[in-house]
Amino acid sequence: MRSFGIRGRYAQVWDLKTGDNIKTLNGHNSWVNAVSVTPDGRCVVSASGDDTLKVWDMEAGNNIKTFRGHTHKGMSVSVTPNGRRLVSASSANTLKVWDIESGVEIRTLKGHTGEVNAVSVTPDSRYIVSVSGDNTLKVWDMESGRIRADFYSDSALNSCAISSDGETIVAGEEAGKVAFSAVGR
Repeated sequence: MRSFGIRGRYAQVWDLKTGDNIKTLNGHNSWVNAVSVTPDGRCVVSASGDDTLKVWDMEAGNNIKTFRGHTHKGMSVSVTPNGRRLVSASSANTLKVWDIESGVEIRTLKGHTGEVNAVSVTPDSRYIVSVSGDNTLKVWDMESGRIRADFYSDSALNSCAISSDGETIVAGEEAGKVAFSAVGR
């Protein structure tokens, strides 16, 4: 079993049983802010302050693809559970949806007025959840790019996760609160 971590300008892979560092994924020119693993466990995607996303081959440890398109640092990345797309969030207040195989940007999602701090995708790969420094959580339709729901908090939102049944969103606020909400389909 493997674990992933971020340390400076590279990501690290550890063996969960032994605690040994298996690989260091080195190639970004700035801090690595987030990582996500493909559903098949064969690749890791990293988001960095150098405005890029990189796809890494887990076995070889080498960079096999670089996604360029963000104009500000990558804050978060999430590979869809079906493994076909990835969603990235940036400090430019936007999200981008990418075709993971071709590396082509499918669309840019605009609607936040503060940097997008985290992103997550529902288990059915139909909806994107994003949280921002603008105190909002947004639920987006993956195919149309439209906002399906908005939730507001008292402070900046820094993290989000979706339950395995896809029905509940959990978000962490800068004020120290943890908020729960229905997905809002």
